[in-house]
Amino acid sequence: MFKNMLQNRKNEPIRQKSGEFLLVQSDKYLSPLQKELSKKIDARYVQTLYNLFIAILTFRDRSMGLLLSELGGFITGFASAPAGTKRISHLLSCKKWTHKNIDDFFFNRGKQRIEQLSLDSKRPLLLWDESCIEKSESSFLGGLCSVFSSKAQRLTRIRPGFFNPPGNRVYTTGYKWTGVILSGLGEVPSVFNMTWWTSRGLQGRR
Repeated sequence: MFKNMLQNRKNEPIRQKSGEFLLVQSDKYLSPLQKELSKKIDARYVQTLYNLFIAILTFRDRSMGLLLSELGGFITGFASAPAGTKRISHLLSCKKWTHKNIDDFFFNRGKQRIEQLSLDSKRPLLLWDESCIEKSESSFLGGLCSVFSSKAQRLTRIRPGFFNPPGNRVYTTGYKWTGVILSGLGEVPSVFNMTWWTSRGLQGRR
């Protein structure tokens, strides 16, 4: 849906200028990744990836889970939500591409930006951050490992009438997250690397 809007904007102008700006800038940002993927997967999958990117970027919110069925409705319209969900499922299950393509996309963009910052006599800064995704109610997802629960830490703070909080750190099941952000003094930060990982199972890294 979003890709069609972008392609047909000359015949049917987008009413909101901010919407057109978002579509054009997103297409420009994803252009290297789309070109690379178009050599490996069907053009319809590449179009679905773009639509999925716009849907997540537009409707991301802490209170919205962005379930697969919801995303399907966002990329094709809710009258055709099952078809949209099927498109996303086919994209994610396609074996001709992997998460490494996205990792390489971020790495190459970051490398180019570091070179540009150096040419401009600016010092690049790589900011390291770590966190986790808690899945305390899950037990059957593959690769879950033990992570420190920040939510449990907040819930066990001493309050009036509550005198026996746990003495040790509380751990639960989940995935670990590591991110590296590239920036510079007075520069806008950008993603250099972002990885969700585990220390258990076949996907485990130690």
